[in-house]
Parts: sequence; C-alpha cells; structure tokens
Amino acid sequence: GFWFFTSNTTKMDMDVDDTVSTVASESNRRLPSNREVLSNNEQFIPGSVLDTVTEEEIEILDLSEEAKMAKEKHEKLMEEYEQQKRSKGVVVPTEIPQVKARLRELGEPITLFGESHVDRRQRLKQVIAGLSLKGITLPEMREGADEEDEYMGEEENNELYYTPGSADLKNARINIVKHSLMRSQKRLMNSAKLRENLTVNDYEEAIRTDLAQYKTFEVGSSQFGDDRCVFSVKISPTRSHLATAGWSSVAKVWKVEDSKEVTTLQGHSDRINDICFHPLCGKSLPVTSANIATGSADGTVRLWSFKPDAERQGSSILPGHKDRVNKVEFHPMGRYLASSSYDRTWRLWDVETRQELLCQDGHGLGVYGMGFHPDGSLLVSGDQSGIAFIWDLRSGKSLMTMQAHASNILATKFSPNGYQCATASDDNTVKIWDLRKKRCLYTILAHNKLVSDIEFDPLHGNYLMTASYDQEIKLWSGIDWSHLATFKAHENKVTTVAIANNGQFFVSGSFDKTFKVWDIGQVAKPEVVNSDTTMNTTN
Repeated sequence: GFWFFTSNTTKMDMDVDDTVSTVASESNRRLPSNREVLSNNEQFIPGSVLDTVTEEEIEILDLSEEAKMAKEKHEKLMEEYEQQKRSKGVVVPTEIPQVKARLRELGEPITLFGESHVDRRQRLKQVIAGLSLKGITLPEMREGADEEDEYMGEEENNELYYTPGSADLKNARINIVKHSLMRSQKRLMNSAKLRENLTVNDYEEAIRTDLAQYKTFEVGSSQFGDDRCVFSVKISPTRSHLATAGWSSVAKVWKVEDSKEVTTLQGHSDRINDICFHPLCGKSLPVTSANIATGSADGTVRLWSFKPDAERQGSSILPGHKDRVNKVEFHPMGRYLASSSYDRTWRLWDVETRQELLCQDGHGLGVYGMGFHPDGSLLVSGDQSGIAFIWDLRSGKSLMTMQAHASNILATKFSPNGYQCATASDDNTVKIWDLRKKRCLYTILAHNKLVSDIEFDPLHGNYLMTASYDQEIKLWSGIDWSHLATFKAHENKVTTVAIANNGQFFVSGSFDKTFKVWDIGQVAKPEVVNSDTTMNTTN
C-alpha cells in the first residue's frame, strides 16, 4: 500500500521506538516502525521528516486497480525474465529423438505445427526452466528411451516413399543421365592425365603460381545498376555481357567492356532476387529463345529473350511457387531450369515446353541457396534452418544431408573438381563438404557479418571467393582454405559476386546500388593447373 503522512509536527526529541511500543500495546496491534516503512533502497536518516512521524499519524490505503494490474504485470515479466535466464543454463539433448523423448516424459507435445528442430529444442529448455522455477523435481529419463526413440526417429526420417512422376519427368531423368555420364567421364579422364604428368611437388607449385595472380584483382569499372540495390549479377558465357537484378523489380543487361546498358528486362511486380544466363546464350541459342531467367519475390520465374539491339525483351512466366523465388539456375545442358523458394520447395522446369517437371519438398523451412553439379547429375539446396541436401537428379533420391550451420544457408556451390561443395550462411561461416566422405571437411570463419554469396574458380576450383555484408570480398585457397586476399571498394553491403568462365575478371553487386567489374589485366594464366581439372560447364 501507500503511506500518507497527515502531520509533520511532533517533538524532535521523541523516541520513535518507544512511541511505537506504546501505541501498539494500547491498540493491541503492531504497526511497522518508520525504519520498516522505508524500502530497502532508501536510507533512514535520524532527525528527518520520517523520523519525526508517529505511527498514530500514519494512514494505510489499499492499491488502486491500475496499480494492482501494473504490479501483476511486473511480476509476470519478472517471472518470464527469470525463466529465460534459467533456460540459458539448461542443458538439453541435441539429437531429435532424444529431444522428443524428453518432451514426451514431461507431458508436452513432441511437435507443434510448423516447428523446426531448433524451435523444439528451445521449447524444451523453456519447459525445464519453468518447472525448475516452480520448484518441481524433474523426472529422470526412463532407461532405454534414447534407443527406442532413436529407432522411431530413424524409421520416421529414413522412410522411403515415392511420389507420382510424369512421363516428361522420366524422360528428363534419362536425358540427365546421358548428359552427366559424358561430362563426368571427360572430367575424370582430364584429371587422370594430369596426375600422370605431374609430380606432387610440381602440382603444388603450379597451384600456388596459379593463385598468386588472383591477388591482383582491381576495380576496372563501376556503374549504378539499380535504383535500390544490385542483388544479383551474372556474366554471359561469351563474357561480352553481364546482367544485373535488383529490388526495383527491373533487370538490366550491360556490356562488359564499357559497362553501358544494352537492354531492360521489365515485367516482375516485386524485387528480383536472382538472374542467370542460359549456357548457350550468345552462342548457338536463338535470340528469341529463353536466354535469361529471373526469379522474383512476386513468386514467379520468368524466361526472357535476348535481342541486344532491342530496348525491351519479351518474356514468359513459369507460375507455381507459392512464395517468393530466391534462386534460379539453368542445368548445364540448358534444357532444364531449377528454382528455389520460401514455399519450402525447389522445382525443376522444362525450358522448351515451359512445364513444371518436379516439385521437390523435404525442407522444413524456406529454400534459399541452390546449385547444379558441374556434371549435371546432382543438385544442392539449402534452407533457413541451416540444413542442406544433395539430390540425385537421375533417381530423385536425397543422397546426403549437410547439417552444421547455426542459421540460414544463403548460398551453395559445387566445385569444378566434382567432389567438393561449399555452403555459406548468415552465421558468418563457409563450410566445405566432401561428397565422397559425406562430411564437413573444413569451416572457414570468413567474415564479420553474413556471407551473402560464394563462387569457385570456374576453371579448376583452385580458389573460393566470398562476399559479405561487412562490405568485403575475400579470396581463399582451394588447397588449405587459407586467406589469400581481401577486396574492398563498395560503400555498403556486398550482395553478390560472379566470376567469368575464363577466370580473368569478376563482377560484384552491392546495396550501394552499383556493380563493379574487377580484372587482373593481361597476366597470362599458367598452363599447368589443378589435377582435378574439369571442362568448362558452358562448353
């Protein structure tokens, strides 16, 4: 309650404690002394106003309704704070079966609608912290619960099921098998030849010589590419043009040599998240065919013609996604296109017929990073929960689960050597995976902020390039993943990088609305290269 003082006039030499005792004995009740009236945070000063007030002059009032509600709200907030504080120190299992088993023992639902494993584990922490706060003794895990639930979890997660597939999808898988077998055979033959002609010392020296020249990248030109931000850039197979996509919902094509705008791709109703060239654009592909693809936050994929002398380009829409499209990429053979979306799926399209061949689910959250294997046999996809999958396009099966990132996977890329894959996340790291050993080989602590994009050396995979929101672009050795160089020219977050298929220049885009072309001049590349050399995917 509140203490109100009705009078301030008493004798200064009155003994307060004696007065309290006298009044208490006469009224058969005990009032708190002035010292007890004070809160713990106040200091009692003898001779002050409070020291001169007697308990006969004190009136006690009840709290108002507003004050009671404020007090209850404060107590509730303090209880939630204490629960969150305790939950940070709670140790809970990390394996999915064990987390479910513990929730079941505590009488809680093992899974809520739309709940990821990270959310489920956090919920278990809060439940245990709440019970501990109430002084409730937690039951011990029953013996054998781990084994039983682990078996149940494996049975649930590894259950093999089939979905109906069309005849067009079957034909597509056959075409991919034929194409990938030829490319993988050529890649392995090239690798074997180099191993026969090179000693170990010659091989390592050739790699180091090859890497030295890439430390000299400098900005050759800079141009404003979008009214809001340049979110994606790609370089054409002929290296004569580059394309930019931004949040103004407009994509543009530019000449590489002078960074002049060639044409505009206008048709999306929301920001464009990605853009890519057809592998045969500018070569044998007709200008009226699907030369360029874009994916947008409006939930659509568009295929564009590319007539360099036309101010505007025609397009066709590939509808199907139920949420924004994040990435688009042509298959190495050019006949098919893949797209990823926040609707938790990635889809495979037939470019010629404009038909959806496959809607692949399996991710728990939105799919962001995505990319094809250089042979065309595999596809990697990463989602917002930090999990990536390797898919076999020939059979439709998931071959490998890559679970090591603490947060969203924003970019994925296969190395041209065919057996390594890199994933980048907003946990500021890049992880290198070995497809043969099916495990993470190395974790690169790449940047101080999220890693927005990654690119391998397109010729041999001798280096890895990373872009980040810390405004830097970094180069990493493909031998031991050590840091080689840092490039900084943008005035805001770097969103994307793309390397030309000859390795002589790259392009970067940023929130500063510009794209920059970086080159290494006329330095000739050494003829001796990585022993795992593969052919250019645009051949």
